[in-house]
Amino acid sequence: DRVEPWVQKMAEGKQNILTKDVPFMFGTTSGTTRNPKLIPVTNTSRADLSRSIRLWLSSSLKDYPAFFDHGILTVTSPTVEAHTPTGIPMGSMSGLTRSRTPHLVRKRYIIPMEVNEIEDYDIRYYLLARIAYGTQLSGIITPNPSTVLRIIRVAQAEPQRIIEAVHQGTLGVASEVRAALSSEQQALLDTIESTLTPNPCRAGFLESILRRYEYLSPKGVWPELALIGLSLIHISEP
Repeated sequence: DRVEPWVQKMAEGKQNILTKDVPFMFGTTSGTTRNPKLIPVTNTSRADLSRSIRLWLSSSLKDYPAFFDHGILTVTSPTVEAHTPTGIPMGSMSGLTRSRTPHLVRKRYIIPMEVNEIEDYDIRYYLLARIAYGTQLSGIITPNPSTVLRIIRVAQAEPQRIIEAVHQGTLGVASEVRAALSSEQQALLDTIESTLTPNPCRAGFLESILRRYEYLSPKGVWPELALIGLSLIHISEP
């Protein structure tokens, strides 16, 4: 709170305040109790972030070599969500973290960036569950553990819907739900769905897990899961 007035001056375009470098973007806090605050991000801090990511990934690969054997579920928000009055981008640090991750690692990420742009959170989390449960996972990376719990709860609530969608190679979003969305949001769903293919083998595996545990147990669904990485970069407010 003490530095917020100075950060606002930076957002207005004033320089040499708090940092010598001019910020190229502002990270936003989660804003759980009040309006989100802005965190100046400079080229120096971006370089530090890239080094931290490489260090974390190399340590993870050394200690958990199976981490990169299959898909990696990573949940982020858009890097650019808005702009300051002077045109400086504002967005999530998790999105920036994803963009600074080496390409060879990002190739393992299973969630298309378009999922992060779905405005309805219920639909977004369903899509995360649909794609994650339809894929072999060896790693999960997300800033917030509650994200993983919500994905699991979605799958527990609608297992058959997910299994049918995996079998058919669709998202499993009802036509009436699509029709209620804007044309831009419908186009995002179409783009996401175009990345999917029918997978009756995976659907049959999920059915067997459902019969065995009476719900889609994460332990059963992802037996190859080697590592869950939380809070690689996370900014939140108490």
